[in-house]
Amino acid sequence: EGTGIYQAVAYLRSLGHQQIGFISSSTPLTTYRHKEQGFYRAMQIASLALNESWIIREEQEYEAGGFSAMQKLMDMPK
Repeated sequence: EGTGIYQAVAYLRSLGHQQIGFISSSTPLTTYRHKEQGFYRAMQIASLALNESWIIREEQEYEAGGFSAMQKLMDMPK
């Protein structure tokens, strides 16, 4: 569980990124919970600081959910 998330964080870390956000769903499904737990674990293993405001949970909407969440991350000051 969370293997893909771990690989994504490790890849971003290898490129020098240290401020990594995460987009999830506010829908309480096990799959989303596992992905989020994988993200927390990957950030810890990579020794990266976790900023809770960079974790965006949106309603699952096919067309707008991911875009809306990414826009929120992009609009943050840093």
